[in-house]
Amino acid sequence: MNPESFVLDLDAVSIHRGDETVLNNLTWRMLPGENWAIVGANGSGKSSFAAALAGEVASSGEIRYGFDDGKRDPCERIASVSFHLHREFVAQSDSYYQSRWYIGDEDRTATAGRVLRGAAGRSSDAKQRLAHVVKLLRIGRLLQRQTLHLSTGEMRRLLIARALLLRPALLVLDEPFIGLDVAGRAGLMQSLSKIMRHGQPVLFLTARPWELPRGLTHALYLRGGEVLGTAKLGTAQAKRFERATFAPAPRVKPPLTKQRTRKLNAAAPVIELTDINLSMSGVSILKRIDWTVKSGERWSVSGPNGAGKTTMLSLLNGDHPQAFAQDVRLFDRPRHDFALFELKAMVGWASPDIALHYGTQTSALEFVCTGFFETLGLYQNCSRSQERIARKWLEYFGLSAAADRPFRVLSDAQQRLALLARALVKPRRLVVLDEPCQGLDAAAQELVLRAIDAFCSQAQTALVIVTHYASELPHCITHRLEIKKGRVVRAARVR
Repeated sequence: MNPESFVLDLDAVSIHRGDETVLNNLTWRMLPGENWAIVGANGSGKSSFAAALAGEVASSGEIRYGFDDGKRDPCERIASVSFHLHREFVAQSDSYYQSRWYIGDEDRTATAGRVLRGAAGRSSDAKQRLAHVVKLLRIGRLLQRQTLHLSTGEMRRLLIARALLLRPALLVLDEPFIGLDVAGRAGLMQSLSKIMRHGQPVLFLTARPWELPRGLTHALYLRGGEVLGTAKLGTAQAKRFERATFAPAPRVKPPLTKQRTRKLNAAAPVIELTDINLSMSGVSILKRIDWTVKSGERWSVSGPNGAGKTTMLSLLNGDHPQAFAQDVRLFDRPRHDFALFELKAMVGWASPDIALHYGTQTSALEFVCTGFFETLGLYQNCSRSQERIARKWLEYFGLSAAADRPFRVLSDAQQRLALLARALVKPRRLVVLDEPCQGLDAAAQELVLRAIDAFCSQAQTALVIVTHYASELPHCITHRLEIKKGRVVRAARVR
């Protein structure tokens, strides 16, 4: 190997977002044959680092690309897969939050197969490369489906396949396991190891070092926008840096607001779904679902990607139009008895899908305050008391410094924490959380689970939480619901 050859070479690089420096004085080199993990807690600057490599944010210092041939912008030869790309991709066909549930909107969106054929191009080996990537990432069953209807995990695998078909000089993966079920994560780990073994240079960005796939050779450790150091993975030095990178969760109590809702009949259902059958474009999504949740019960909902979990949850918060044609009762009343704003006032809701569609200039503080008014924009002034409560939740989740920043420029993990704060900012009779720990480091995950347990300690609060991993469940869970292929395969009390 030529001693001067490299993949990337950064000299005293600092990365800026507006007036803020988010990563300071980074000098680092990636050599051919190396695959690097960029490891840091949520908000440490990892995603900004990837954006600077792709020329998407301002930086000072020098970034050199070993694959710069002078004929093409080297940034165009980097393929990145991230929550930001997911949001941009959704925005091309999915103009509003509820659009995935409305029949007819899918006619203007591409299928997964069409997306991949476009990325493969028209070269003589395009079909062969497409078949190889589809097999490698195990996404053959997605090809005929509209991208509008893919789950988060399914979309993530599609975007990785698309990135590979672009023949990148460098593949950048920012928390690639987000939204994947247990089998999907294990399968993608194997696929990524194979990709690296075959010579594809990879940068792997994560706040969850326990998810590093085999094939990564080195790691760069970030903390608070500064470089702690670099190390070869598997060494004692790497372990020391990893311990120094992540601070434990602070021992602070969630800022709960006292429950003031009227006393409920414990026997009256909070949720009652009876013989629910839903289809989309001729494809059956939910089949004969029967499910009852009573006041004070806390349910976990699990199942593989594409099982119908998110579709079922959409019946609970008023987003799915077919809720009116199904036997859906909430708080012991038929769904059609509720105005949408009335229902949303009673349900705390947090889902990554909200962040995918949220592109306004609303600040993080204003976003959390919208939880008081059941809107996604702040159309009225908060009281001093409400603003104080919202700031306490931001402080609890370590977001005080981000309070005045636009929600859309927060890191993916910071957005998820703000979403949870919005759901918990006032007392609720029902809280529905769709993968609240997705992409969070261990300390942030502990804060989230502690907040959910404390919030649900209010005796009348019912909880429904979707997650693929038992480690991401709060202690308060009393029941478990498991769904496969649109059917309930288990509904049981666990304690």
